[in-house]
Amino acid sequence: MYFMRIMVIIFMLSALVLHAEIQYVAAQDDTVLARECLVPPVLDAAADDACWDDAVWQPIDQLWIPWGDVMDETDFSGRYKVTWSPETDNIYFLVEIIDDVLVDGYKYPMSGYYNWDVVEIFFDEDASGGDHKLNQNAFAYHITAGNDKAEFEVMDLAASWEVVNYSDHFDGMIKERDGKYIWELAMEVYSDSYDPDRQDNTPLELTAGKISGLSIAYCDNDNPDENPKTRDNFIGSVAVPQANFNDHWMNADWFGTLKLVEAGVETRARGNTVMPNQFLLRQNFPNPFNPVTTVEYVLPEAAKVSLAVYNALGRQVRLLETGYKQAGLYRLAWDSRNDAFQPVKSGLYILSLVIENNHNQFTLSRKMILLR
Repeated sequence: MYFMRIMVIIFMLSALVLHAEIQYVAAQDDTVLARECLVPPVLDAAADDACWDDAVWQPIDQLWIPWGDVMDETDFSGRYKVTWSPETDNIYFLVEIIDDVLVDGYKYPMSGYYNWDVVEIFFDEDASGGDHKLNQNAFAYHITAGNDKAEFEVMDLAASWEVVNYSDHFDGMIKERDGKYIWELAMEVYSDSYDPDRQDNTPLELTAGKISGLSIAYCDNDNPDENPKTRDNFIGSVAVPQANFNDHWMNADWFGTLKLVEAGVETRARGNTVMPNQFLLRQNFPNPFNPVTTVEYVLPEAAKVSLAVYNALGRQVRLLETGYKQAGLYRLAWDSRNDAFQPVKSGLYILSLVIENNHNQFTLSRKMILLR
């Protein structure tokens, strides 16, 4: 037991060294891993498919451009998951938006599509980066919230400032559920040789290991009666320097990174929950956070667990849970307080799950950042 504790502390100290020079915090993971889904999701905006259980939420929480009043959580919050299927050669997105006012109704080819409430998928198929202004080196898909004629419409700019409708690259559904707007989408993938003036463009076959550029953003409009429309806020999933807050639409260098990976673990049904058959400690959400974050872990079988938060010096800050647990998905929150229920300072913390099972003991860890 003493040896294991020493190893945990060494891991924490190494994490501190690697992250000592943090200036911005990329909201989504440095490389988002999209796990292969064994059964592609049904695009009904219900978000209850097995593949979504094994996907990690990525925040959309970087305020790139504030056009109007200061944004807070009552105005907007967002996050997304991503998975993929070699069976359909589609990448799937589950985007969850909480927006106090949803401004929909855009109809192609009206101008100013980016001034409505729009989910944007910035996608660079080969992660080559660079200029994509008025060309297809990368796509800035603007996915509107629909109108009385279409579930959604998808726009981007091509040569000579032509607005192109790329709705045929997508399938999906958008619905409001429990105060949240759910966008469940399937996307075909095209290379930078795509020509919007041709009819014979062929989507690519997807394989594990593929790396692409990816960021997700949201154009937030709070004035449904305004005409013409203007954006109030622009929120993205990656951190960028202030001078480059509005560069995603023309420069793929600022995109995040997506990697397609194999399923890795089989899944099986256990009651009403689909359970991976390995122990998992999922990334907390949101991360960075202030002051509360949600933690999830999965036990495929019964085990003794100890879930605790450590600071960067390896000292225990808060014991969140301990004891013998049955198989299942466990979810709890940390309110950024220590064991004495006093608020802790901003900084890097380590979430550590120690599991004892069949006379074996091992530790799963995640890095968390508290920003007050």
